[in-house]
Amino acid sequence: MESAAASVDPMNAEPQALHAQLTNHPFVQGMESSHVEMMARIAVPVHFAEGEQVFHQGGKADRLFLVLKGCIALEVYNADYGPIPIQMVESGDVLGSSWFVPPYKWNFDAKAVRETDALAFDGKTLLEMCDRQLDFGYDLMKRMASIVDQRLNAARDHLQDVYGTSR
Repeated sequence: MESAAASVDPMNAEPQALHAQLTNHPFVQGMESSHVEMMARIAVPVHFAEGEQVFHQGGKADRLFLVLKGCIALEVYNADYGPIPIQMVESGDVLGSSWFVPPYKWNFDAKAVRETDALAFDGKTLLEMCDRQLDFGYDLMKRMASIVDQRLNAARDHLQDVYGTSR
């Protein structure tokens, strides 16, 4: 993760609290309880201050974030216009889909627009878990494919707003 300033909240680092936060997140709804347990074991609570850069486009993509509360803007940078917002990622949403597809580089910038709490998962560890337990891997990849689809739709919608095109 590129943001060295992201802080871990030790008050929320207890296993029971992490498990409860994870279990209540929409991303894992309907997931087998054993798979949720696997994810809970590697979950790390993180906090981003308002205005804090979470990651930069082109940087090493090595984390999955499940947003618990707050808001993070996904943006692309344009030399003429500065940051252009593509999508707002809010409570109950997922941030980070580039960790599971080579070349493992972020496709957008991400910046906290409000104080944000999330659960972070190491991408390499998740991929290793997917390789070891194929049913977990299949389930996780279906969920991640849905996130990628959401991002593509958000980018398309933004382009339609900017250029006034539609089908």
